[in-house]
Amino acid sequence: MNLFTRGRARRDARAGINTVDHYLTSKNGVALEFDPVGNMEHARISRDLQGVEVEEYRERLSRVEDELTHHEASSSLTLKLTACFVAEVVGCTLLFRGLGFAGIERLVPAILFASFLFWITSETKRQGGAA
Repeated sequence: MNLFTRGRARRDARAGINTVDHYLTSKNGVALEFDPVGNMEHARISRDLQGVEVEEYRERLSRVEDELTHHEASSSLTLKLTACFVAEVVGCTLLFRGLGFAGIERLVPAILFASFLFWITSETKRQGGAA
């Protein structure tokens, strides 16, 4: 690497290139400046950037960013999720009672079924579903 750098430096010195700007200009040519008065395409870009739609997009973007940054507290979400799980277990218990399970025997399948429903919902959401 050092040999390559030295060889490149010697070649640049022979060519009279001593700055990065000079090197880039010699390789790529002079960069055009933004001139909305003399260049019609630059004028169109300038007009588009100053339009009303840009302000609407900025407002919409800031509103979406605000909605995405306001999160509910973790403890509140945990409490609500726990309440939903308990309600799901109660519902599954009633379902298994209707199927003929008696006493404590229906609690274990109800917990397993509720856990499965929560898992399948989270898996669907993780894979891009609407749950």
